[in-house]
Amino acid sequence: MKRLYLLYISVISFLIAIAIILFFCSQYAFAGGAMYNYTHDFFTHYNPDVTSDYVYDEEDTTTDLAGAYGCGSMPYKTIQISIPVLQSTSISVRIEGQIEDANTWADIYTKSYTSATSIDDSVMVTEHLHNIRVGLKATGEATTDSVTVRGHFGVLKTR
Repeated sequence: MKRLYLLYISVISFLIAIAIILFFCSQYAFAGGAMYNYTHDFFTHYNPDVTSDYVYDEEDTTTDLAGAYGCGSMPYKTIQISIPVLQSTSISVRIEGQIEDANTWADIYTKSYTSATSIDDSVMVTEHLHNIRVGLKATGEATTDSVTVRGHFGVLKTR
């Protein structure tokens, strides 16, 4: 009987030790940051000119490769859009994606803003893309606008 009791205590102690080890390992994996995070500023306090085409960088470039950011190895993609000052009639924001070996861009998300944002928009991009870019187009009178678009990209850490 005493042996059975000691065996029972040993098994319980072993299971408790395993639970504690798993708890601390999970804290590292989840709270400790099991992801590498990268940021990319597409536009920073940018005042787009009124144009009929989307521009993809702060030099107002409209070419096919303008503003492209390689995100092929990053499964987690979020685009944060902030327009604290909007004096034009509207600003359209378009997120475009390109799969590997593609010659064209696909429209992932488009939104037209007619007033300034007091809270940033956050757009999760779930498509598997090789490249991503953000285009801006202002309409109305050429006045002062301020647009900031930042991309947050993540990939899981491997040990």
